[in-house]
Amino acid sequence: MALRIALSPRALRDLRDIRTYLIVRSPRGADRVRREINRTIDMLSEHPGAGHVSRIAGVRAITTRRYPYVIYHEVTDQQLTIVHIRHGARASPTPDDLR
Repeated sequence: MALRIALSPRALRDLRDIRTYLIVRSPRGADRVRREINRTIDMLSEHPGAGHVSRIAGVRAITTRRYPYVIYHEVTDQQLTIVHIRHGARASPTPDDLR
């Protein structure tokens, strides 16, 4: 059974910022990236153990298959919380980046 999905305020801002950045360069590309991020989040809700443990306690990370976006997430018994989404070329986040 799939876990309930929640997005933190930070993750919602990340999605908005990614779209804002990409839409002026390629509207179709922005849509493709968003669909891939959504697919990865949906897969995580079914397979919450996917990805790897990040260097930040309690937070796991997984990179989307088609684009280099890393989704940082926390898993409880009942919920998958997306805490941050960032391009893989950026430096690893600090604990403050995830709040």
